[in-house]
Amino acid sequence: MLNESSAVSATKSYRFEFRGDGFAYLKIWVVNIILTALTLGVYSAWAKVRTRRYFYQNTRLNERSFDFHAEPFRILLGRIIVMIGLLALLAVREIRFSILIPICLTVLAPYFLVRGAIFTMSNTSYDGIRFGFIKSYRDAYITFINMILITIVSFGLGAIFYGFYYRRYLLDNSLWGSLRFSLEARKRQFLKVFIGPALIFFFYLCISYAVLVLENGGNGESNHLSVLMNLVSIVLYGALIVAYRSAAWNFYAKHLKLGNIRFIGRQSFIYSSLLYATGIILTVITLGLAWPWVKIAFWRYKISTLEVLASEDDFNAGKTTKAPQEDSLVGESAASFWDLDIGF
Repeated sequence: MLNESSAVSATKSYRFEFRGDGFAYLKIWVVNIILTALTLGVYSAWAKVRTRRYFYQNTRLNERSFDFHAEPFRILLGRIIVMIGLLALLAVREIRFSILIPICLTVLAPYFLVRGAIFTMSNTSYDGIRFGFIKSYRDAYITFINMILITIVSFGLGAIFYGFYYRRYLLDNSLWGSLRFSLEARKRQFLKVFIGPALIFFFYLCISYAVLVLENGGNGESNHLSVLMNLVSIVLYGALIVAYRSAAWNFYAKHLKLGNIRFIGRQSFIYSSLLYATGIILTVITLGLAWPWVKIAFWRYKISTLEVLASEDDFNAGKTTKAPQEDSLVGESAASFWDLDIGF
């Protein structure tokens, strides 16, 4: 009982914090754009690494920072591999058996997903300890096949679970040092996150359609009301996406576990909506110049809404053994293609 009491009392609440600023990132952003343009895209690999390192190194949890260790040149080679592969596919598009191309891509998708996850996680660290990803091709194919079958059987409705299956597979096979992540959630629990925004938008479409039919007498003529309804639809659609993303963030955090470490998500729909609306307006009226500040504002708010419940022993538990590391050009090309960013 004494040990249990000590363990409970040692558990604390930690919040992520970001210590970067808009002016510092503005310099990186401008240089990235200029050099990428001058090199006809070649510098984009270095731009990606510089950007990710800046954000990771300025992100802290319990006074310890993250880092990104990928080599830009290898990412460039990976992108060249992807480009050669795409050009080869375009070259054979007129061939009789070109129908096999999408089939081959579908078959290879889980393999490349695993390779990309291995590369991304292996090149990310926290407190000097690398993340890792378990090379589980069998589970990747089972997950992928399940998603396809459920979507077909449900006449497309099962596609709403794609994000859940995808995220659960990635998280369940991710590591930090010797600790393994696990997402302790079920499909029906995730359905509650999605069903609300989906039903609201569906009912709105039904009502707006009925109103337009009555207003136009069924002749389909465009008028001010139809324009207004279209604008309302766009705003409502954007608001529901923000509502879903906020709810999903809180959902995944609530059911995520790393050893004895637990997480709590505290994203607010209202604050998120105001942040997105402000960011869009500022980006438009400044012709994109405000984007560095907008991106940092998004990042700072997003990570600040993730709370970690852990003791110092829980943080140290992951340092007992190293996560499995693997480095290959296939990994770089897959990560570049999928643009995986599992950690955040």
